[in-house]
Amino acid sequence: MLFFDIFDIAIFGIGFILIAFVSGNNLPACSGTIISSKMVSKKNGIILTIIGYILGLVFEGRFLESVSMLLPGAGFQQSQFFVLILFAIAAVVFFFADRQKVPQSLSIIFTSSIIGMDAALNIKVPIYFLVKLVSFWIIAPLISLVTSLVLIRAFYKKRSKSIFSTLKMLKFLSILFAFLTAFTLGANTMGIVLVAMPYYNYSIAVLIAGIIFGSIFLNRQSLSRISNEIVSLKYLNSVVSQAASFIFVEAATLFGIPLSNTQVFVTSLYGTAFGYKQRLLVKKTILSILYSWILLIAASAILSFAIMRIFH
Repeated sequence: MLFFDIFDIAIFGIGFILIAFVSGNNLPACSGTIISSKMVSKKNGIILTIIGYILGLVFEGRFLESVSMLLPGAGFQQSQFFVLILFAIAAVVFFFADRQKVPQSLSIIFTSSIIGMDAALNIKVPIYFLVKLVSFWIIAPLISLVTSLVLIRAFYKKRSKSIFSTLKMLKFLSILFAFLTAFTLGANTMGIVLVAMPYYNYSIAVLIAGIIFGSIFLNRQSLSRISNEIVSLKYLNSVVSQAASFIFVEAATLFGIPLSNTQVFVTSLYGTAFGYKQRLLVKKTILSILYSWILLIAASAILSFAIMRIFH
């Protein structure tokens, strides 16, 4: 008979809360465009995202185990104390991100918190892995922005004369890439939480419950910003943004690198906006998002550093 200790129960509880916030906060990066552009109803967009999250978590969730080399100790499950701190910090960060309507990345927040822990304990961080990690974080969004810009302009030069057939194709591709983006988010982002938790089968059940709850009840704030405050959405920039997000994050997942779906997606949106002759960009929002990303990343590292100094 399996008995859970108090740490296991606490990890399951905080893991549920964390994944609920992550699911709702990141839902716009998956289905925000197809919902706001009226390709699908909000209900169907949420269902599509939930299915993608779950399949990505189940089939590729363990690909992110390489991140464990950054954690104090030999692996994520070596210390329940470390896991509880990581989950608690990430949950707090996502709570504030949700209040500010800022789509945030669990991958980066989690990794920033681990680095803060290592610094507090004077543990040497693997330089090669850290360089590879930061390189992905910086290069992928930049390449995504440029790629989106090039694809938008290329499409307008070679677009079909048949408007109806083109729209039908774009709608299909938008829905497809929305699902694939959710799949990679479930694998790359939620996979980090999965490999941190004990008892794989029970953890999967807890995280799936969190995915369903958060996607349904905690999506309103960030969905509003993605849908209305970043860029005026059309079918084409929906397809390009989703495609870029899927390609880069899936590549990172296969290499075992945590990469922000959210940041790649948002930079892709801006790339598509620059590709139109008439700028569809809502410029004031980008500064707000950038400031929030930098502030919350720094806050998670500092908070984990302080907690480890106090309690360890």
